Amino acid sequence: MEFLLTDNTVLHALFTEDVSITHRATLSVDPAAGKLTADVSDVYPYNKFIRAEVEVAAGWRFVEWVDEGGNFVSESNPYNFPLTEDVVLHAIFDRRDYRVRLSLSAGENGLIKRGEGGMYLYGTEVKLEALPDRGYHVEWTDEKGEVLSDANPYTFALMEERGVEAVFARNIIEVEAKAADLRFGSVAGGGKYMYNTEVRLTAFAVSGMRPAGWTDGEGRFLSASNPYVFTVKRDAKVLAVFEKGWAEGNLAPAAEEEKAYYADGVLHLVNMEGRVVAVAALGGREVLRVRADGADVQYPVRLQAGVYVLTSTSRESSKGKKIVVR
Repeated sequence: MEFLLTDNTVLHALFTEDVSITHRATLSVDPAAGKLTADVSDVYPYNKFIRAEVEVAAGWRFVEWVDEGGNFVSESNPYNFPLTEDVVLHAIFDRRDYRVRLSLSAGENGLIKRGEGGMYLYGTEVKLEALPDRGYHVEWTDEKGEVLSDANPYTFALMEERGVEAVFARNIIEVEAKAADLRFGSVAGGGKYMYNTEVRLTAFAVSGMRPAGWTDGEGRFLSASNPYVFTVKRDAKVLAVFEKGWAEGNLAPAAEEEKAYYADGVLHLVNMEGRVVAVAALGGREVLRVRADGADVQYPVRLQAGVYVLTSTSRESSKGKKIVVR
C-alpha cells in the first residue's frame, strides 16, 4: 500500500482468520483402559482450541498423552491446546498401582482354610478354600447373597472391590414334589437327595388329563419335559401341572407345541411368542389380552373358577382352546 503523507498519521493493521488453512487432530485410546469423552478427531481451522479428554475405566489410571513417535506431550486430562499443525495424540494408561479390597466372612458349620481379606493388586488371582463341618458343603456368595460358586477351592481374578462369604449348607437336600391339583394326577421321585446329585421326577395323570409342565413353589415355569430331570443344589418345591387331554405313556406335549395353563394366580403361555392372546369367559367377557413377548412368559391374572376360552392369533393363523380353572 502506498500513499502521500501530508500529516501525522496512525495506522492499524487488521487481521482476520484465514479459514483456508486447516490442520488435522487425531486422538486414540486403548478401549480396554478408557474412552474419549468426545471423539474430536477431525480437520479444524488453524489455531482452533482442541480439548482432549478421556474417561478412565475401572482398574486403570491415566498417565500421559504421547505423539505418534511415542514422545511425551502432556500429563493433563483434559488437555487443551491450539491446533497449529497436524497432531496425533495417544492416551497412555497404567494399572500397576491399582489396588482393590476383598472382604471375607464365614457362616456357621465351617471355616475358611485358605485365603484372607485385604488389599490386592487389580487382577490378582485369589484362591479361597473352605473346610466345612461333617455333613456340610460350602457355597461362596456375594454381598447380596447370590451364589458365586460352589467350587472348593474357589479361584477367581479380583477385578473390583468384592465381599465374599463362605456359607455352609447341609448335604442332604429335600425335594418336595407333588401335583399342583391332586385331583388330576400324582408325582413320583420326590424325597431326600445328596447335594449336587441328579433328580428325576415323573408326573402321572388321571384318565382324561395329561401333564402340561412343571413349576416351582412360586408358580415359575421350570420345564415341559416328563420326566423332569435336574441337578439339585438346594431344597426345592416342584409342582406338576396337568391339562385336559390324553397322553400316551404320560409324556408331555412336544416342546414346540403351544401350551397354556393357569396355576397359583399366574397364566403361563408357552411357545406363543409374537401371538396376540385373549382369554374370555364362556359368556364372552374378555378378562385378558396380551401379546406374548417370549417363548415362555407368565402373566398374573385373577381367574374365578370356571371354563375360559383362550384364543391365540397371528397374521397366519388363529387357534383356540379351553382352560378349566378349579
